[in-house]
Amino acid sequence: MILTGNVAVDPTNLEAISNAIIFKEGDSSERRALFTQWAQKMKQDGALAIIQLSHGGRQSSVWANRTPFGVSDIELKTDPPGIMCVKPVALTTEQVKSEVVDRFVYAAKFAYECGKNIRPVFKNTVVYLTGGFRTVGAMVDAVLRNTTQGIGLGRPATAEPDLPKKILNGSVLSAVQDAFNPNDLIKQMLASGSQLEQMGRNSVRKAGGNVMDQISDYSDERVVEVFNGKTMEMYGKMQKDALSGKAPKMLVVMN
Repeated sequence: MILTGNVAVDPTNLEAISNAIIFKEGDSSERRALFTQWAQKMKQDGALAIIQLSHGGRQSSVWANRTPFGVSDIELKTDPPGIMCVKPVALTTEQVKSEVVDRFVYAAKFAYECGKNIRPVFKNTVVYLTGGFRTVGAMVDAVLRNTTQGIGLGRPATAEPDLPKKILNGSVLSAVQDAFNPNDLIKQMLASGSQLEQMGRNSVRKAGGNVMDQISDYSDERVVEVFNGKTMEMYGKMQKDALSGKAPKMLVVMN
């Protein structure tokens, strides 16, 4: 199974500037040909192609839209305020249908016609949960209670690429606890992005089998302080790029 990243259903309410978009106003034979090619590449080795349709809502990137739509006008708080998101414009009941529901319906139909699987039917469905699991005990409990049949590890795996292996062989009881504010999801996501960039610098073979080669240890408060400083530098550069007409690059590069 191969899942896409966020594919926006609205050309203005984007999760990030680089989002692919499906919207009625932009429909064309060229666009359909590209989405069809994308689906074919995903499915060429027998994989199920799942498209992740989304609407940025109040989480729309400030770099893409300074007046995003939301179900209310309550701003998503970020640190510092206004860096990632701004106060949204509350939708009316009529707009929820025309600007959200109708757009999702159109995008789903478009994706299906181009070869993406929208809601596949399995004879034996296997449920996986991801997000928030950190201790082995909680993972095991969720499986034993039949809440899920599997656990997906996202951010913990960027800090420890071999975490699943260590969990299965019994050498660890939990993921490493980072030193970030647990309520600051944006910083945690940026930190994972920086670790992915570090992983891509070298192969495991060239690193002598060390899967942790060059990966920052964010359980160290001193490393987090350095990261926070570099994050502010990145925000400053993003603002300059946006003002000069360039697409801001949202990546914190650590040494």
